[in-house]
Amino acid sequence: MNKHLQRGIVLLSTIILVAFLGCSAMMDGVTPCHIDERIGEYTEEPMVSYLPYTSLWDAKRLNRELDRKHEKADTDLVRLIEDNDDFYMFLKDAHAIHMAGAQEFQDNVFNPTGPIGALILATTGVSIGAFGISKPGDKKKLTELEKTTV
Repeated sequence: MNKHLQRGIVLLSTIILVAFLGCSAMMDGVTPCHIDERIGEYTEEPMVSYLPYTSLWDAKRLNRELDRKHEKADTDLVRLIEDNDDFYMFLKDAHAIHMAGAQEFQDNVFNPTGPIGALILATTGVSIGAFGISKPGDKKKLTELEKTTV
């Protein structure tokens, strides 16, 4: 074969290959494609890039952004759940410690077999006995008072 013919075939093949690749990339940009408006709202990206209508290229671009935004939202929610669980456990443990301390205080103070509980019971019993039950000496004093006032 002739060298000029071989070079011509190689040149023509290269031009066809470049045109084919260029056109296939350009075809996405000019092929119209309907895109739901809510996708643009969710991704917060513009619906169109270069043309006044949405194209297949825009659809693929928004699809990638939709996946990225969804993965980010999922990651944020997982972090929020982990933070909530950590804070819940911190509060729950602290609350359990405070309740145990209060229960121990209650057992020490109000237990009738403990020293403080016994003192409270004795004090109330003595108070009722001293102030609530009349004694024979009180009756004498009352009768003497009645005699002096009459």
